[in-house]
Amino acid sequence: MAKKPSAIPTTPFPATGLHTDADYMWLPLKGEWRNVTGKPEEAVRQEFIRHLHTQLGYTLEQMGQELRTQVGTNSSRADVAVWASAADKAASKSPKLIVECKAESVGINLRDYYQGESYARASGAEFFIAHNRRFTEIFEVVPALPGQFKSVVEIPRATDWGDAKRIAAIKSKQRAFNRSEFTKLLQSSHDILRNVHKKDPTAAFDAISKILFIKMFVERSGLHGTFTTDYLDRRNATRLPGDAPLHDQLFEQTKSFYSADNLFTATDRLDISEATFRRIVTTLQTFDLAKTGDDIKGIAFEKFLGATFRGELGQYFTPRPVVDFMVDMIDPKEGQLICDPAAGSGGFLIRAFEHVRETIIADVQAKKDAARAAIEAKKQKPEIEADEIEAAFLELNKEL
Repeated sequence: MAKKPSAIPTTPFPATGLHTDADYMWLPLKGEWRNVTGKPEEAVRQEFIRHLHTQLGYTLEQMGQELRTQVGTNSSRADVAVWASAADKAASKSPKLIVECKAESVGINLRDYYQGESYARASGAEFFIAHNRRFTEIFEVVPALPGQFKSVVEIPRATDWGDAKRIAAIKSKQRAFNRSEFTKLLQSSHDILRNVHKKDPTAAFDAISKILFIKMFVERSGLHGTFTTDYLDRRNATRLPGDAPLHDQLFEQTKSFYSADNLFTATDRLDISEATFRRIVTTLQTFDLAKTGDDIKGIAFEKFLGATFRGELGQYFTPRPVVDFMVDMIDPKEGQLICDPAAGSGGFLIRAFEHVRETIIADVQAKKDAARAAIEAKKQKPEIEADEIEAAFLELNKEL
């Protein structure tokens, strides 16, 4: 085992990344070096603390790490708590943000983040944040409704806490939209591409798809809020002479983010102008795709494609209610072979996959609930109990 470093870093964080030395990582909020061997969630937590500090303007003095509160006979834990000011923290006032971090392999399932949720409610926090490096979910804590949160678009910045109207706007900003609105937005985007770049329906749809993936990449990280022209302006402000156009940079980052899914090839490009890209972002920026259901997106795409391509390519789509009914009636199981000789857009195959996935998720969740109940029945110390539940959940998540 490597020797624990003795030198204290001169800065909380280096210019990029985190302070590390062999097996150890510097924890600014704890003022200590910690052995992080086998603890991938620690790096995720420290990266998020860095984001709160360097990007959102919170001082280390108004944050705390690994805090506990007693709720009845149980103890809840917060990975990170953030107060409106250092004075509020010193006065033991309620924190504003509670953050719980998991390893990148752990999906955003609120029932896995129960410790942070419990602490957020017990402490009177206004926002709860679940983060796993790839994705961040931000919620307003709804008083008196355990287990229920209201999704919001962005994390309040440190300077927002002096502006009640700004906080109210963050809490009220819409995240999702219905199928008819989405269809209209797609059509508007298509019209821009047709009129400006003279793209045929297939080329226009290809460009729109890529832009939507960029939007999902930005919004699913949860660190930037909705993908807007304001976001583009902030990114453009840091561009250096000679850098590629921003929309090309964003598409390359999106390709990297989804590389494991094999959605794009190395030669794929977003073949539109930066001005057109900005116009489409303006069209789509009102809504957040990260919180729009997959079924709504699927229905909207089918309607859009049907109206655009039916005359030229002879594509027809089975109505979604019919697809849902048939797949639910067949009730496909994990390990079975699904075959659709006339797949077309793959609607039946996609719904069959979703059906099986939902069944697996429900089964894993039932196992998690049983494991948690068994561990809690041992009546161990809170720290030991939390670690055992975390280990059990991590093992079960491998099935997902």
